[in-house]
Amino acid sequence: MSNFLRQVKITQPQLATFLQHQCRAEASTASSTGVTQSGSIVLDNRKAPPPLDADRMRMHPRIGNREIVGYGLKGKPEYFDLVMFPCPSIRWEADTAEITALRKKEQGDWKQLSVDEKKRLYRASFRQTFEEFSAPSGVWKWAIGWTLIGIAGYRFDKPDSMTDEKLKRQLEFHIAARQGPMTGLASKWDYETEMFSTKLKSCLILVLLIHCCSTNEDVYKEELYIRPLVSGHTYFNLLFTTVASPDILKSNIVHHYHLFPKVIADIVRSNGVSEFHVSLTQGLWRYDRWGMPIVGAPPGAEVWAWFKPDEQRDVASRWTSFAHELGGLLCASLNFVASNVSSSSPYYSFRPQSTLPKSNGANLDNSLLRYAALPREIVCTENLTPWKKLLPCVAGGSNHKGLAGLLDNAPKLYNSDYHSLRMDFRQICADTACTSTQLELSMALAIVVNTATSKPNYNEWTFRSVFGSNVAQSCPLSSLTNVYVDLQLSSTHSLNITPEPDYAIKQGTTPIVIYDLGSVQRKSTTFAMSCTHSKQPTSNTDSSSPPIVVHRYATGYGVRDGGIKTVIKINEEQNKNQITLLYFEQIPWYFRVFLHTLKITTLDDDTIEIKPDYISYTPGKDRERSYQLEIVIKTDQSIVISFEFEMAFLKWNEFPPDPNHGFYIPSAVISTLLPSKSNYILRSLNSFSLNQSLSSSSDGFVRLYSESLLVNLPTPDFSMPFNVICLGCTAVALAFGGLHNLTTKEFCFGPKRAQTPLRQRLQDLRVRLMASRRALAQRLFKRTSQKQQHEHTE
Repeated sequence: MSNFLRQVKITQPQLATFLQHQCRAEASTASSTGVTQSGSIVLDNRKAPPPLDADRMRMHPRIGNREIVGYGLKGKPEYFDLVMFPCPSIRWEADTAEITALRKKEQGDWKQLSVDEKKRLYRASFRQTFEEFSAPSGVWKWAIGWTLIGIAGYRFDKPDSMTDEKLKRQLEFHIAARQGPMTGLASKWDYETEMFSTKLKSCLILVLLIHCCSTNEDVYKEELYIRPLVSGHTYFNLLFTTVASPDILKSNIVHHYHLFPKVIADIVRSNGVSEFHVSLTQGLWRYDRWGMPIVGAPPGAEVWAWFKPDEQRDVASRWTSFAHELGGLLCASLNFVASNVSSSSPYYSFRPQSTLPKSNGANLDNSLLRYAALPREIVCTENLTPWKKLLPCVAGGSNHKGLAGLLDNAPKLYNSDYHSLRMDFRQICADTACTSTQLELSMALAIVVNTATSKPNYNEWTFRSVFGSNVAQSCPLSSLTNVYVDLQLSSTHSLNITPEPDYAIKQGTTPIVIYDLGSVQRKSTTFAMSCTHSKQPTSNTDSSSPPIVVHRYATGYGVRDGGIKTVIKINEEQNKNQITLLYFEQIPWYFRVFLHTLKITTLDDDTIEIKPDYISYTPGKDRERSYQLEIVIKTDQSIVISFEFEMAFLKWNEFPPDPNHGFYIPSAVISTLLPSKSNYILRSLNSFSLNQSLSSSSDGFVRLYSESLLVNLPTPDFSMPFNVICLGCTAVALAFGGLHNLTTKEFCFGPKRAQTPLRQRLQDLRVRLMASRRALAQRLFKRTSQKQQHEHTE
């Protein structure tokens, strides 16, 4: 057993069980003098029992004539049934004539023993089996029951300090001592008359009248848009829209937040924000393979906001405060966009999207606009978790009701090829005449999942495979809960969707099926959706080619000069007429752009140059302002936009922790109006809700984003200072040792040593060699003997 314990790795419970069975199996064969084990490992409970000393002689009458078979737990002849010490030192029963006969019989062949005789021998040595004494006894129920009965029967008297008179006197003392002065509604309570003041009563009545007469109520909508793509992927877009009254932004009244997030209203109110748009994206949208998204977004983080005119606070300070607060809310690094170094104010690319009356939207000064992008921002679950907490339908804990419940299994969402979180806040018209306004908060999550299977040209997905769960229950706060499935591939693919849709509509030439989860039939049931689609072998046409595609790449070589080339491909079959393109670039200051190198040519022939209709160029300034370029181009064919830049030398403290990774250039932004959007569902500027975008005609406005670029700047060898420090410290240490000895020690002449003859030195060398040889021989002999002993043991 010792070899087994040395070679096999077992846990402590397994070792205890093994020793229990091993000891109890051999306990019946042990002699009266005890049991010892041969080998290098000796267990305490297997040692031979010591002689009966005075202590054992004193305890022997108590144990009777029971046989002592081991050392025991503490060297005392006591019987215990313990899990951690399964071998007691004495037997359970005394030896009788029957037991003595059985013990003599067990010394022979055990096959001659019956099962009952073996059990009798076991019960004579042990009171219980391992399973019996380790089973739960249920004593805790008796203890808890009597404890509860005792508590219920005991009468607890209220202490004297908790009486009404003492509490009132204590409150009066706190008021007189002004301990923790109260503010808000509680401060209006008169503790002498024990009633609210007259002014407060009038205010409360007025607030109740305003609330009763108010017709603007919060509206919450949940929508899911699904589009199977020709590349074998599937596009999912979850949209949550909340519409609230603009009174929550007023600072002179008490606000009641029903569905609109209070933290968003506080950020907007404190910084004087008119509207803002923020996106956190992981991955790049492939326009040539996936078509047009509902709303585009660049890789990384993008935020832009319009501010209200304010004479007391400038836009720069409000932009800094807004970026810090929004970054803290979403757990993003938006604090890096707060300075003017990484932000800009475009003239035409990011106009307000609020549908305000003409009198309110007349001021469009771009100095009230701030735009910034962080292409290096990483998006993960720490951004999704606070984003989900802004949704109103919470089922309990971190779970949500309705379509928001699909987001509870966050790791499933990040297995996608594209993932984008959005938040858009703006003001919209409350009616057709736009006599009043409302606040609209749109929160969207877009993902693109690869749903291809091992079978060629065959795709399959379910809600559980994509999101990890189904829609368990509908949201009672939502006035609209719809699921839209875009059947754009129905002309070239065979689609099979379950369950059956409630109804179908057509957006141009694209059929769309709709599931109303708020209906009576689906409200109380779990909604589980699945889809399979495969390409028809006879289909050759591809109707999903987008009308415009953007690609961008860096040119040049070395670490001094470089360039950027942007290719804008236009589908001439869909766009017969000229389209207007608004091209925007924001280049960091350390890439010094040369405007005279700007060149716009056609894609087919680079000798044909195109003259832009408008150019807006803001030169950058080192460490103060980034470069800003806006171009308006009218064209009916694919074009190429290129320019060159020079790389600046940075200071050593301006490099990031990983300087050799490179520096990012944000994505280029192309804004345009599509002349025909019959095959794509785009977000309408009149309403961000998909239900109204499908029911009304859209203006076809799209904003496309190119790839972000990674460029290497002139980077010093940051390992050289470390090498220089090591070399310098080594040289100083060597020089310091000699100088220290010269300055701290006293030199004197010592006695001259007698010179040893050559013959004596040779004799000493011979003695040393013989001693080394003898030591080597002894070591080899010892190693050989240990090896032979080990083989003999095995």
